[in-house]
Amino acid sequence: MVNGKAVETETIDSAVSKFLDWLKFYKKVILIAHNGKNFDFPVFMTALASVNRASEFCDIVIGFVDSLPLLKKIFPGQSSYKQENLVSNLLAATYGAHNALEDVRSLGWLIKHEKVTDKHLQDFTFSPEAVKNQLAYNREKNKNIESLHPLIAAGVMKMTTAQNKNSHGQARVTCCKKTLNTVIPSLCEFFDKQNSS
Repeated sequence: MVNGKAVETETIDSAVSKFLDWLKFYKKVILIAHNGKNFDFPVFMTALASVNRASEFCDIVIGFVDSLPLLKKIFPGQSSYKQENLVSNLLAATYGAHNALEDVRSLGWLIKHEKVTDKHLQDFTFSPEAVKNQLAYNREKNKNIESLHPLIAAGVMKMTTAQNKNSHGQARVTCCKKTLNTVIPSLCEFFDKQNSS
């Protein structure tokens, strides 16, 4: 359903095939999305991986650009960096926000703004492989965090510490006496309680 109307659906595999066939007509493809680094690109790379087409995609698409940080750099001081607000404030235009086709068109208008240069686009381009690597990193980061939940629940470790520990695969060692005097007794107490139960 889109706007209360039933729409025809397509399998991910079929949609990806059609999209890749269309992209093949172009050379050195760079895809742009607003807030793409946090949303569109990870979702899309996950979909590609689910149908085993990520490598083929990476052969066609050489880069991604997230227009959100790009436009923040070029147009500092905006009251909002939502795409519809940028279109209104920078282009004095309105459009049907959250309509896929209108969103794409309006992003095109923003990217074609005279202040957005090829150099800006180049500076904000990152590879699809970077997104694949970030997704793999996030999977690893979250894989072992379950084992730390008892320490978090007991107040021995904060969630941020557990996440940082897992993002690097190992705990950070400190020589700060205050930290050592707090953490080591807490860990000892926790494990003593575990052993006595």
